[in-house]
Amino acid sequence: MAKRVRTLADLERLLAAEGQAVAGLRQKRQALEAQLDELAGVISRFRGGREKTAPAAPVRARRVVRRKRKRGGKTLRAAIAEVLAGSGKPMRASDIAKKIGATGFKTSSKNLNNMISATLAQTGDFKRVGKGLYAPRASTR
Repeated sequence: MAKRVRTLADLERLLAAEGQAVAGLRQKRQALEAQLDELAGVISRFRGGREKTAPAAPVRARRVVRRKRKRGGKTLRAAIAEVLAGSGKPMRASDIAKKIGATGFKTSSKNLNNMISATLAQTGDFKRVGKGLYAPRASTR
């Protein structure tokens, strides 16, 4: 399909139309600002002449509560490293999840496979040696 070539006159017409559209939008904005000013006056009369509202109470930040692992419990990272070191060959995340599940690793994750995939991809302890295959990096942190 060939592209339509626009002439200078076409571009000038488009620019003029855009300019008119912008001017119309500016007029609408001015009309809306006038309505807002009028409403602000009505609201201030209801409040007894006060223009500004009272300052809102500061909002407290919610504390993030992190669950702690039992003392002596392995991290997921350590469990993955242990499984990969024990296998001696690159493994897929699903295979690692099966082995970790068999070792009795405690997790509250609904999908351990996703957690393992994210850990493998985000940490520098493991290297990707093929499509979906991971092995321990030679020098771990």
